[in-house]
Amino acid sequence: MKESDLFEPVKQLLLDKMGCEKVYAEVLKYDVVGAIGNHNIIVEMKKMLNFKVIEQAVYAKRHGHYVFVAVPNKKGGFSRLVQDFLKYNGIGLIVIKEHGSTFYAEIPYGMFAKLNRRTDDIRKFIKDGYHDTISGGHKMGDFNYQSDYTLMIDDVKRYFQRYPDKWITIDEVLNHCQCYYSSPKAQLAATLKASWNNDWIEHQVINRKSHFKYKKIT
Repeated sequence: MKESDLFEPVKQLLLDKMGCEKVYAEVLKYDVVGAIGNHNIIVEMKKMLNFKVIEQAVYAKRHGHYVFVAVPNKKGGFSRLVQDFLKYNGIGLIVIKEHGSTFYAEIPYGMFAKLNRRTDDIRKFIKDGYHDTISGGHKMGDFNYQSDYTLMIDDVKRYFQRYPDKWITIDEVLNHCQCYYSSPKAQLAATLKASWNNDWIEHQVINRKSHFKYKKIT
């Protein structure tokens, strides 16, 4: 089972069983985002339940009122330690099972996510007509798949690589790079400060303004 195979059963679970009005794929770094009323549900998908996907889910609480991890069913079930850790962090578990040639998703008893009331608004990052027509779980490069986010970040990264020793403001970046965000300055600054980008860029405040510089890999 590929990671992309998890998307359709997760989508159907969100729509049919959890009442989501819309389901979107690949919003920011999140695999799946479901919208139900004023609440957002984020699902991070992986082929196995490991620390990486749990770490991603913990971070996703920043934007999700409910956060789940979705993984293929494991013969013998999942360890009590892992289940207790998910429960402690308020993260739900979605299990993908196979019936014949089809896959379906279910939530084991007691593994529903807890409500997280304090979140940032992820909906401003959603593009109707794009995020609701692609499927989640593809690695960049699979099926020539590239999201708006990837194209934007690649463009920004190339710009910083041209000036490896220079501290650069967001205004300078936006003068040279395309940005699909609705509030480009604030949202791009937040993205560049995010933990998932700190392997290639560093940040500091100079004269009360945020500056960024390409991080040399040694």
